[in-house]
Amino acid sequence: VSISLAARNPKEIHALVLENTFLSVPRLIPSAIPWLAPFSWLCHQKWDSANDVLKIPRTIPILFLSGVQDEIVPHEHMVTMWNIAIGKMNPDGSPSSSSRTRSDLQRKEGEEGVTKGDPAAMQDKGSRGPATSASSSSLPRKSTTTTTTPWNMQEAAIDKELDTDLDSDTDGDTREEVEYGIVNDQRVVVSKRTKYRIWREFEKGTHNDTCVQPGYWAAIWEFINSLVPLPADHFTTSSSSS
Repeated sequence: VSISLAARNPKEIHALVLENTFLSVPRLIPSAIPWLAPFSWLCHQKWDSANDVLKIPRTIPILFLSGVQDEIVPHEHMVTMWNIAIGKMNPDGSPSSSSRTRSDLQRKEGEEGVTKGDPAAMQDKGSRGPATSASSSSLPRKSTTTTTTPWNMQEAAIDKELDTDLDSDTDGDTREEVEYGIVNDQRVVVSKRTKYRIWREFEKGTHNDTCVQPGYWAAIWEFINSLVPLPADHFTTSSSSS
């Protein structure tokens, strides 16, 4: 409901908080009511959040709160919703062609290195760090003495290009910064963020008790506290103008 409301009234919305929500009612039916799965196409109450979230301007901050153990709305719905909201995925679940990530740019760097005849890239275009010289004897002497771009400089160039993307109109919110934590001796995702989107994941959260998981309310407070304050008459002015 909140996604649809924000999509229809973007000028009235300053930020959005989503918790354990679904992509659409028809896509939820197969897991929530399996025996009705063959008839999900008859559902006339769509609530198509997967498409509606794209209608929300990307500059409106959104906080995603996801309980991994959700037994009603599969966790994958929230994961997909996040990927759609940051431009990495289309509403139908297919990868978005406009998404550009660090790995994409690193792959591009490697491919360009091979095209230009860079010995380091030719030896191992996927690894980080200086290339070994085991096979350099088979290369022309001039090639073995070619100065290559240090990896930290390549990283800086990638960072600069990604930072430029953050301010672009097409794919500026796809760069993710991921924070991990340890739960039951396993490394799990705790949070992810882009310029305008924040993801908080609660490993033990179910559909109804995610709100009592450690860090839940702290995440909401941090999100609200990070928002740029609006003028006191913002909503009054918006209402009168409409």
